[in-house]
Amino acid sequence: MCNFGHTYITKLEEGVDPRTKKPVGPTIEKVSRLAMAMPLDELLRISDYLSISAPENEAYDEK
Repeated sequence: MCNFGHTYITKLEEGVDPRTKKPVGPTIEKVSRLAMAMPLDELLRISDYLSISAPENEAYDEK
């Protein structure tokens, strides 16, 4: 579907190139191609576009 090899997909899942130990992230074009082949939440997590924790809002105070 997206025509990426299993080694590239593994690098994206791990977030690191095992040969160089450097971070790996897809370009927006590759994200677009991946979007046709996998669920959006998983795609965003792998791409580092989805953060697990929301940033704190310092302007809001419940007191």
